[in-house]
Amino acid sequence: MKRVIVFMLLALLSYSTLNGQGHIGIGNKLTFTVENSEENMALLFKVMAAFADSAETANTNMDSMQRVFTKMMQDKARQARKFPNEIYIKINKSGWMRQTFYANKYTDYIQYFNDNDSIEVYDQQHPELSPRKIALLRDTCDFTIETDKQNTKNIEGFNCYYVKVVERNNSETEELIGDGIYEMYVNEEIPLSMYALLINDCRISGFFPLEAKMYHSKTPDAYSIYKLSKVE
Repeated sequence: MKRVIVFMLLALLSYSTLNGQGHIGIGNKLTFTVENSEENMALLFKVMAAFADSAETANTNMDSMQRVFTKMMQDKARQARKFPNEIYIKINKSGWMRQTFYANKYTDYIQYFNDNDSIEVYDQQHPELSPRKIALLRDTCDFTIETDKQNTKNIEGFNCYYVKVVERNNSETEELIGDGIYEMYVNEEIPLSMYALLINDCRISGFFPLEAKMYHSKTPDAYSIYKLSKVE
């Protein structure tokens, strides 16, 4: 009987360490579900259209193309709510690896390197190919951070507080969609930056979001929501 009690206590301790404020580090894998609003899907077309050729023939077909594309994106959003897309992030010695499960298949995966702030993109369908190496240029990015440590939430056993990040949009899409906004509940104990989950523009460290809502200032109804669902 004593052995059973000891085993149960060890099992509970093991669970609380992983699922609570225990150490998260090399070897741990975090799974996030992702929900996109129908408006967010439709916004993709508007961004694409903003860069489209302004020729008369292109403009003539734009309305009909938008109707078809919008319906397709709305169908995808409804389907995604039935079968949530997921993001997997695994912490390793070099940094972290990220991969998305989308439309019932795995995407290419990203390996991030802490030492030089760079990534390598590996082809999921052709792993024999050499990865594409990309240096991230983020030091001139303009952003603001608003923190409210009184606004807290417990997410999968982790104590989190509210952070709002606004990234200034200096690209051609600023007039159409505005600045990027990230409303998050974050934790400081996990050795990852928000870029690992959100692939945002600016280099921001010191916390990692376990729940996030991402949208743009001029299109607040077009959003994506990320939620931690599992830690392994």
